[in-house]
Amino acid sequence: MGGLLDNLGALVLQYPAWSHWIIAAGILIQGELAILVSVFLIANNSLSWGGFIVPARSAAIIGDILLYFLGRVLRNTRFGWKLYKKIKHNRRAQLYFFYVRENVNKLLIASKFLLGTNILAVFAISWSKVKFSKFMKSQFIGLLIWFFPMTAIAYFFASGLT
Repeated sequence: MGGLLDNLGALVLQYPAWSHWIIAAGILIQGELAILVSVFLIANNSLSWGGFIVPARSAAIIGDILLYFLGRVLRNTRFGWKLYKKIKHNRRAQLYFFYVRENVNKLLIASKFLLGTNILAVFAISWSKVKFSKFMKSQFIGLLIWFFPMTAIAYFFASGLT
């Protein structure tokens, strides 16, 4: 693993303009691993804190906004209406939609820490017609609660590796 991280550090040093796009793509694909690799590069003085925090947080915010609007658009398609008609009279599904609308903060914070559930949580939030302002407020809170502890943990690991 050290060789891979060293190669990424050399790549960032060689092409510093592309490092921001690599970090942003990594956050969209798998946030925790991208944070670990980026903080390792910071500990090796291959990347600056500003070159990590700005693209990482921007990618997380923009990615969730795009997923939110994609879920809203998919709900209004033929597929979405067929699915909604099937579950419209299902009491359990209506309870799930009610729970999602009422507990957006809890759902987004928990989904940030559980691998692979953030996409499903954002789709569920947008599908259940949560207002965009409420979604953005919850998304910022969840991102702050997830991003800074993950960065601190990654920094402790990375400083031990270097």
